[in-house]
Amino acid sequence: MYTKENHRKYGGFCSFGGDGEYLTLMDAGSIWMIGMPLTLILGLIFKVDIWYVYAAHIAIELFKLPLGQRRLRSRKWYHNVTEAVSSVENN
Repeated sequence: MYTKENHRKYGGFCSFGGDGEYLTLMDAGSIWMIGMPLTLILGLIFKVDIWYVYAAHIAIELFKLPLGQRRLRSRKWYHNVTEAVSSVENN
């Protein structure tokens, strides 16, 4: 549920609004700084069941949810991407 909601809201609006850089940093940062270390620790060190490791990996979305909500409400994701295209066409 959270995965679909995050992807629909932030993957769609922010990338179409010209804010792909923030979206990429948010995704990559949450995966490599939280998700992978957490799943490696749970799976390889604590040897928990695979379902708990998967649940921990999916829990990354709970971390990304407030970040994306804050970015969406701030309207910083909205850039006029047509302005850059029109200036290139005029040259």
